[in-house]
Amino acid sequence: MEKFNVNLDRPKVSSEEIKAKQNFDQVLKNYHVTPKSFFQKGWFWGTVGLATVAAVTVFTFTSINSNEEKEAKEKPLTANNSSELPADTPCIKPPKEGDVQQYQIFKIDPKQENKLNTSSGSVITIPANSFSDENGQLITEEIEIQIREFYDKEDVFLSGIPMHYDSSGTKYSLETAGMIEIRGFHQGNQLSKSENAMEIQLRTINSDEDFNLYALNENANRWDYIQPLKGDQINEESLEKPEVYEQKSKVLNQKIQETKAEIVTIDKTKPLEPRKLDESKYSFNINANKTQFPELAQLRNVIFEVGDENKGFTDEVYNKTWEDLKLQKHGDKYQVVLIKGEHKEKYIVYPALKGADYEKAKSDFDSKFSVYEKKKSEKVKELNDFEKEYEINKKKWEMAVAYSKQMDFKHNQNNNKIQNTSGIKISKTNEEVIRVFNTESFGVFNCDRKVKYPAGDKVLARFSREDGSPIRNLFNVNLITDKKNSLFAYSSSELNEFRFNPNHENRIWMIDEKGEIYACGNDEFQKIDKKSGEHTFVMKKIPKFNSVAEFKEMTRSYAIES
Repeated sequence: MEKFNVNLDRPKVSSEEIKAKQNFDQVLKNYHVTPKSFFQKGWFWGTVGLATVAAVTVFTFTSINSNEEKEAKEKPLTANNSSELPADTPCIKPPKEGDVQQYQIFKIDPKQENKLNTSSGSVITIPANSFSDENGQLITEEIEIQIREFYDKEDVFLSGIPMHYDSSGTKYSLETAGMIEIRGFHQGNQLSKSENAMEIQLRTINSDEDFNLYALNENANRWDYIQPLKGDQINEESLEKPEVYEQKSKVLNQKIQETKAEIVTIDKTKPLEPRKLDESKYSFNINANKTQFPELAQLRNVIFEVGDENKGFTDEVYNKTWEDLKLQKHGDKYQVVLIKGEHKEKYIVYPALKGADYEKAKSDFDSKFSVYEKKKSEKVKELNDFEKEYEINKKKWEMAVAYSKQMDFKHNQNNNKIQNTSGIKISKTNEEVIRVFNTESFGVFNCDRKVKYPAGDKVLARFSREDGSPIRNLFNVNLITDKKNSLFAYSSSELNEFRFNPNHENRIWMIDEKGEIYACGNDEFQKIDKKSGEHTFVMKKIPKFNSVAEFKEMTRSYAIES
């Protein structure tokens, strides 16, 4: 009988171990058979296929603009093949090592409300007392908030955030109008949520109405639908300078405080509604000081009825000899204090009337209360109007500050602008808008919509370096077009039908097995021979860079010519 060595419960291979074993040059040296076409080779569908699965997550996207989308919008976006990925495969995997996309760091006092203004013009409002530790104790020490925002193709590409998905068998890409990543830390420990909802006023760069809000579920490798996301458009012609709104806020706040004080004064004139004496209950006849209790001045023959809350009150109270009696007021209630030496007894009482005294007092009350109610309602309405105007002005103030920062940012960009020599047109979005949503969770939030992949020409795509050496182990391949603010990601298995629109300006960004970034411009697409049905794109290696700005300069201004 043959002996078998059975290995049960073998540990899963991590993504690092996979990458470490990807020595494809050695594989090719030891592989001697009749050459086959590129996509028929076993290693391509084996190891490269596995590497591609580990690098690409496909999402099902929902929207709200078609019947299909309306039916699916409440369903979570599910990741395809996620069960085949190693457990340690990160959802967000930047193509370049190191912190290229710097976080904006905010140190906040969690005991008070914090309003964070980002350099891009977004505003994050965090309510006071919003954070608890793992034991449920309120955090009062300093909290660190880290924020990054992503607005264009370069931002998205370098973030490593997955943006592609399938819906009903059709492959789409997400076109972003603005994406924000928010993280919170306390004493080095990452926080998962806020106890109170944070308000995010996200600056977005497209005013179209068909954008939705999604949150990246990093544990499940999927996007979760949150809500439609419309925005308040920033109209630069109607916006005043921030100082104008700041001054108006001060004036409105002063009016609000004055009106509140007037309401307090009016409340002091509120007439006391007479109480009809219940003669079955105990009571006291007390000659109340009308100066001390002016609300009782208009009432004749007041009797103080003992309240039901006085448990155990009996005739014994009347049978005792008391040295002193005091009448006190607590809110809308009165209290009788009976004193004998050091001994005191306290009872809640209510002023009441009977017979003709009650009828006259009730008639007077109805007349006076009508006047009081009208006066107070007018003042309350005035207060509400001031508060609404204050909130509207506050929103405009924040938008004006955000817009001012955007203009400063654009001014700096224009001052440092380098001539575009790549032949690629830089698409411009419609108008900038602020879109507002609330969340208790930290993480990545995206204002986006789905767009179809190009359906024009198709070729079998191969890639080589400038020295002619083939680029075989593809980490990912991204088609960039001038028409959409998105990346169209292709896996290795899809390159036999690499589609593009020849009427658009196109480029490609891709990564090899060493993590090197390569790119080509629209000139490569002009060289495609449609009759052959295939093309080898000559890719130029992007030099090392240390910031997103440097990468943008290279990809937009650096001539990528073969």
